[in-house]
Amino acid sequence: MTLLLVVSKILERIVIDRIRRRIDYRLRKEQAGFRSGSEVTEQIFILRNILEQVREWQAPLYIYFVNFESAFVSVHRKSSLWVIMKQYGFLRISPWL
Repeated sequence: MTLLLVVSKILERIVIDRIRRRIDYRLRKEQAGFRSGSEVTEQIFILRNILEQVREWQAPLYIYFVNFESAFVSVHRKSSLWVIMKQYGFLRISPWL
């Protein structure tokens, strides 16, 4: 059982690295999650700057937080995930063939 876990982690790492290399250039620079050279501290700094400007200009601010763990769990893997992967060029044929 332990050997299977090690092998699956290695395979997972290979797949994630391939996906990263393929889509990294397509993502916006504002998308910081799980990207090389992108740190959370930079995003926190940007958010603090926005908050300071909102206070200074006395403007309304709307913040929306997303629980990505729940969002990921709710992805319909039998169709939606395949469609997304096909749009990014990971699939050349339908997974059902």
